[in-house]
Amino acid sequence: MRKSLLVLVGVVAVGGCASDLKPTQIQRMRFEPARMAELRGDHATALAIYEDAAEDGIAYAQYRVARIYEAGLGTARDYGQAARWYAAASEQGHPGAQRGLARLYEQGQGVEADAAAALALYREAAASGDVSASFKVGQFLERGRGTDPDPAAAVAYYRVAAENGRFDAQLALAQLYESGTDVAADPAEAERWYAAAAERLALEGARRRAGAGASRRAVSERTRRAEGRGAWARLAACRRRRRPGRRPAQARPAARQRR
Repeated sequence: MRKSLLVLVGVVAVGGCASDLKPTQIQRMRFEPARMAELRGDHATALAIYEDAAEDGIAYAQYRVARIYEAGLGTARDYGQAARWYAAASEQGHPGAQRGLARLYEQGQGVEADAAAALALYREAAASGDVSASFKVGQFLERGRGTDPDPAAAVAYYRVAAENGRFDAQLALAQLYESGTDVAADPAEAERWYAAAAERLALEGARRRAGAGASRRAVSERTRRAEGRGAWARLAACRRRRRPGRRPAQARPAARQRR
């Protein structure tokens, strides 16, 4: 299995940009029963429908099958099957599948852990516009996973994700600019991205409190609060350094008093 998957990784890495892999109108009609089954919580029925289409070589269906096996919805969790179907969809250039297979290589689930293979797949997904993959490439480059450490190169990938609202990428950028570790220190940029992260996390919290639902990549309330406190604290510290002798503006809005 690992050898065949690595061959697929090589095919993906040298392949050109894939055409639009979103389901066609006819395919959407075919998948509608699966979508309705998922909404009902009947993941076994959805899996059967998607698997039938996956066997026909439809990349979107292959990706959905992989996700279901990875999550163990309506079936036993099977990372081997998840890797198989992610690889099949990755071969066709599906960015979500490339990121999914990269995650399995990163974590050693269903395949032998391989940071270099994971990085190659994250790069492919990022090149196709996958924002989460851009963040992961930044992490791998900054930390030297599957390659030599290169924080300067990580900045470009973090920036793509940060500009698309990823608070973790915003924090990563801010920390690099604040510390100046292998990147030119830039207090203004550090302040900018700490502020963006703090505001993003506050927005997540407001959505939760309003009952409107958080973003697709919602974080746990505990994580949101912890990251938010850290972002506000670092923002305040940056402002103090940039404005010596002046009392910084209040960084964090006052909490409402409970009635």
